[in-house]
Amino acid sequence: MERYIRWFAGLDGFYQLLVAGGLVVGIGAVGTAAATENPLFLLVGAFWLVVAPAVVWVAARREKR
Repeated sequence: MERYIRWFAGLDGFYQLLVAGGLVVGIGAVGTAAATENPLFLLVGAFWLVVAPAVVWVAARREKR
């Protein structure tokens, strides 16, 4: 967990906003899926929770080159 926090703290502000926004959308979609029992929202939420940080990780690595 400490490694993830250090990675997040080392990102530029724009990338931090992208990760935070992706997590907010993902958590909101998972919450909606739990409230409505809709599996589509669960898939959308899981997508945002996994893919948003992964895309930022790839973009930050490419930028450092």
